[in-house]
Amino acid sequence: MAARRALRDTGTTFDSRARAGRQIDEIKIALGEQGLTRWDDGSQDFNRHLANNTSYAEWFSALPINER
Repeated sequence: MAARRALRDTGTTFDSRARAGRQIDEIKIALGEQGLTRWDDGSQDFNRHLANNTSYAEWFSALPINER
C-alpha cells in the first residue's frame, strides 16, 4: 500500500511516477498477482467469457436468478 500511496502522492514528473510504478509491479510479481503463470494444468482459460458461453453453461443456468 505504501507504493500505491507513493504513486498517488508523486508529482507529475515522469521519473517519480515511473519509479513508483516499478515498485508496484515488483510487489505484484512477488505476491503472484502479476508476471509469469505459476502453473498450467492444460485447461482452457475462461477469463473474460460469459459463463453461458463456456462448458459451465449448464451449471450456470441451474443457479437461481439471484445468484447469477
